[in-house]
Amino acid sequence: MIKKFIYLIMLTFYFTGCGFSPMYSDKSKTNFMITDAKIEGNSEINKVIESKIKNYFKNNNEKKYKIKIETSLNKSSAAKDATGKSTNLKLTTNLNLTYIVENIEEIDEKNRSFSESITLKINDNNYEQNTYEKIIIKNMFKKLFNKMIFYLSTIK
Repeated sequence: MIKKFIYLIMLTFYFTGCGFSPMYSDKSKTNFMITDAKIEGNSEINKVIESKIKNYFKNNNEKKYKIKIETSLNKSSAAKDATGKSTNLKLTTNLNLTYIVENIEEIDEKNRSFSESITLKINDNNYEQNTYEKIIIKNMFKKLFNKMIFYLSTIK
């Protein structure tokens, strides 16, 4: 027990002493700015994306993008029992990004798609099932948004 406690303290000192910080903890370290954004698709998901994208309008950087985001969500039955009732549900989320780099003289519209999918076991309680689906979908789109931001920051 004492060894575990000492190990935990040493591990804490190691991580705080080495300058560790989460990857997306400081939004000011991004190397781009979004000047215009159009978001289409699922309205609930678009609210989440709009709230997260506001941070990228405030940056003053040389790389500037005009972006258009299209979101979509597909629900399909992944498995059925002998009676034909769905037992598993497959959720697929898509984020299609169209962007224009403003600093370049030639206007070239480029596209990139991001996708996530998950299979869920269907719960008999509809309220719990709907709540769980909403949480999963919101988390999937947050993950897609982070992938999109990482992609935009790595463009040369």
